[in-house]
Amino acid sequence: MRGPSSSLHGAFAFAGLINVVTRDRGGRVFATATNGGGVAGGYYASDVGNWQLALSGAPYVGEKGEGPVGLDPHAHGSTSVLRLSHEGFSLTTQHLRRNQEITGEQAFERSTGIEARQRFAISPTVSGEARVDLLDDEFRSASVGQRFKGSVLEAAATLQWKASRRHNVLADLSFARSHIDRAQLALVPLLRTDIRDVNRDFSALTLQDQIEVGSRLTLTLGLRGDHYEDVGDRITPRAGVVFRASDNHIFKAQYAEGFRPPTFWELYAPGHLDTSLGFESMRTTELGYVYRRTDLVARLTLFRSRIDDMLFLVLPPPTLPTYFANNTSARMNGAEGEVEWQQSERLRIIANASHVSTEDGRITSSPSGDSATAADWLANLAAIFRPSPRTIVGARLLHVGTRHTITGTTDGYDSLDVTTSFAVTPDWTLCAGVHNLLDDDVTYLLAYPNATAVVTFASRTGFVTISRRF
Repeated sequence: MRGPSSSLHGAFAFAGLINVVTRDRGGRVFATATNGGGVAGGYYASDVGNWQLALSGAPYVGEKGEGPVGLDPHAHGSTSVLRLSHEGFSLTTQHLRRNQEITGEQAFERSTGIEARQRFAISPTVSGEARVDLLDDEFRSASVGQRFKGSVLEAAATLQWKASRRHNVLADLSFARSHIDRAQLALVPLLRTDIRDVNRDFSALTLQDQIEVGSRLTLTLGLRGDHYEDVGDRITPRAGVVFRASDNHIFKAQYAEGFRPPTFWELYAPGHLDTSLGFESMRTTELGYVYRRTDLVARLTLFRSRIDDMLFLVLPPPTLPTYFANNTSARMNGAEGEVEWQQSERLRIIANASHVSTEDGRITSSPSGDSATAADWLANLAAIFRPSPRTIVGARLLHVGTRHTITGTTDGYDSLDVTTSFAVTPDWTLCAGVHNLLDDDVTYLLAYPNATAVVTFASRTGFVTISRRF
């Protein structure tokens, strides 16, 4: 989901969201070997009595792709998900563990989450869901003197009312407590923070109304109110309209806002709670056109975004340690075009390209005011080809254009990935491919408060995967 969505999802739904959906049918095991590590794992889903069980896990080891080139990166870890469900009830646990070493410096990361959900029906037109979430995180890194351990506990309830065939209303009420056991950061002399036993309580109420005005026009109105005990209150609106001029032509318009409260690092940078800090907010307006037919979908989107009250370090620091302030803003204007074309039963083509113009008030910006690290152009061209019923060949070309830094500009790059999948039998599948076949320098820009670092990640890498379905 692109664009700010805080009216529905709350804090940090700032510029987009990614939803990862794990498989919950059947089973498969797999093993992958690359010239930079390997991963093995699988998933399994089945009925156990009146319950449904879904389990997935994948331990891995990595080298080349786990850090910048020249820093001798190594990493190992695992991810796992377990879900039990029965009728309207579900219990899900997730666990992530990661150990990393770069040039002898070690880092450790662990994240464990558990969620319980219960769906229920109040009447034929009113349904609801109650949920409780607990997330516990831990992170340590010797290279930046960083240490973190904390948790978030949230309870929420959602009601959905289908007022009529063309009218849906959603309401969501949530309460959460974020607790920091210890958070330590030592970037001497710029930042030095040590937080222990700190709570943050916050609550939110969300209302969304979706109305179909006839068969061609749909309106979506959303409003969310958030209260943070250490920052204050925030009201976030959203309004969208979709007009279906015909089966082939669709027009869209949307105004949406997103926000983020100051993090614990920003709030406690001076060594105590900084009550002067407020919310950072984004406001985005979008106009879109969609052309749709059986074998093709084309989209054109124009967007304009503004970030106000941006949180940034006060530089040069009048005192040490440095503190933060809502002291700048940024703007982004751009356009994006997308095409999905099912050329035949064997060939599907997907392409998109976007151009953005930025204006950033932070001192990390380029001399012309462009936002640090922002690429003028981004584009993808992908093709999926089935030469036979048992073989799939996929290719994707990524183009990243010129980017901007304090000292000028940095060249972009082009990365081509090619993958072939072959069904040896109905149950066994063999897959092989190459990432960055062109062996171009894949560079990322890291914007620091007073400089921009250019880091290069692994060049051409190959992989082989074998998997079995059961």
